[in-house]
Amino acid sequence: MIEYKKISGITLIALVVTIIVLLLLAGISISMLTGNNGILTKAGEAKELTENSSIKERIQLTYLYEISTSHGEINKDSFEEALKNEFGKDKVIVLSDDLTVVTIDGIEYATGVPMESVEGKISDKKGQNEDRIIAVSNKKNTLLEDDYGNIVKIPKGFGIATDSGTNINIGIVIEDADESRSTYGSQFVWVPVGKVYCNKEKDEIKNITLGRYIFKEDGTIEDSEDTSLVEITSENQLPYGNYNNDKYFIENSYEKIQKFINSVNQNKGYYIGRCEAGVKGTTSSNVDYPVETTYNGETIIQYEHDEESYMIDGSKFNKNSNTPNMIMTKPGLGVWNNILLSNATTVCENMYNKENDKIISDLTNSYAWDTAILYIQTCGNDSMFSRNIDPNTQLTTTGSNNDERCKIKDMAGNVDEWSSEMYSFSGTPYVSRGGCYEIRNNYTSYRRQRTGLKSLNTGFRPFLYF
Repeated sequence: MIEYKKISGITLIALVVTIIVLLLLAGISISMLTGNNGILTKAGEAKELTENSSIKERIQLTYLYEISTSHGEINKDSFEEALKNEFGKDKVIVLSDDLTVVTIDGIEYATGVPMESVEGKISDKKGQNEDRIIAVSNKKNTLLEDDYGNIVKIPKGFGIATDSGTNINIGIVIEDADESRSTYGSQFVWVPVGKVYCNKEKDEIKNITLGRYIFKEDGTIEDSEDTSLVEITSENQLPYGNYNNDKYFIENSYEKIQKFINSVNQNKGYYIGRCEAGVKGTTSSNVDYPVETTYNGETIIQYEHDEESYMIDGSKFNKNSNTPNMIMTKPGLGVWNNILLSNATTVCENMYNKENDKIISDLTNSYAWDTAILYIQTCGNDSMFSRNIDPNTQLTTTGSNNDERCKIKDMAGNVDEWSSEMYSFSGTPYVSRGGCYEIRNNYTSYRRQRTGLKSLNTGFRPFLYF
C-alpha cells in the first residue's frame, strides 16, 4: 500500500483572505500615521506649537526687557530693533502701531503689550464739578470716547475743560487739574491723526495724516514733490548744510521728531497748546506800568514803558527767561513774547516731566503745527484756515482775537510763534510760524525766517505727546 506524506499549507481562499486582512491593517496604520488626526500630523502640530510657544516666549521676554530698561515707556523703534536682534536681521519684522502685534515673516504673534481699554465717554467726564476741573485720573493716562466713537487719550492729572466740545469737530479741550503743578489750569486741544469719524452714524470718515505741509492760496496742500520741505534722517541730521540758491526748511532734531512720530502713530493723536503761551499771574499784554513818584511834595502816578518784563504782584518778571514755572496756555493772559528761541525751547521742554507726568512737552515743531492746520481744515469747517490773517493790529491777551477753530486759538495771530523748524540760510536760520498783528502779510501756515533773536511780535506755544 502506498503511503502519502501529509504537507501543511494554505488554500488559495485563505491566502486571499490573509492579503485582504493585511491590506486593511496597512490602511488603518497609514491612516493612524497620516491624515488630519494622524500621528505624523499631530507630531508636526506639536512641533509647530512648541516652536510657536518658543517664539512667543522670546517675543515677550524681549518686551519685558525693553520695558524694564526704558522706565515703563517702551519705544517702537527700539522694540523693533530688539526683535530683529533676537530673531535675526534677515527676518521681515513688522510691529503694529499699538505694539500689541508683531509680524515675523508673515506670521502674527502677540507681543505681550497690554491693550488699553476705553474707560468712558468725554461727555460724562465734562463739568463734573462747578468749582474746579476734576482729573479723569491722577494715576495714569486714560482712554475716553467722543460722541462719534473717536478714541482720545487723556494724560494723567488732566480733566475735560468746562467749555470743551464732546466731539472732534468742535474740539476736545483738556485742562491741567493737578494743583501741585505750576502748570495747573493750562489747556491743550487734542489733534486726532489717522482715520476719524465725523458724525454719530460713523458713515462720514476722513483721514488726517501727520506731516509737514505747504498750503497753497486756495487752502489745498502742495503735492509731496515740493522740494522746500526736507525730511531729516539719521544720515542727514545737520539742520542746514549748504547756502546755495536751493533754500529749504528742515527740522532740527531727528531723534525728537522720530520719537514724536512714533508716539502719534501709536496713540492716534497729540495735544497742542490751546493758545500761545501766556505768563501766569498776568491779565494784560500791556507793558505800561503805574509808578509812584514825588513831584513838588506831592505823590503822582507816572507810567513806565517796559517791553522786557511784566509786573506781577509788585515784582518784575523778565520775559527773556527760561524758568518753566511761569508758563500757562490759557486764554486771557499776557502773552509771553520778547523771548529768545533757546529760552522758549527750554521752557516748553521743562513744562512737564515724562517720568512723573506720563507726558512729554516740547516747543511746537512743524509736524505739530501743520497737522493741526490740516485737522482744522478737515473737521473744523474752514478749508481756508491755513491762509487766515489776524484782523487785529494791536497786541492783545492770549486767545482774545477771533481766530478760534476746533477750540484752538491764536494760530492766525496775535504774535507769530517760535518753531523747532530751521531754514537753510546762515543769515536767518530759524523759523517762526503763524499770523502776526504787526506783519499783515503773515498767515496761519506762514514760515518766517528769523535770526533767533527776541521780538515783541514773537511768542511761542508748547505741545504734548505720550
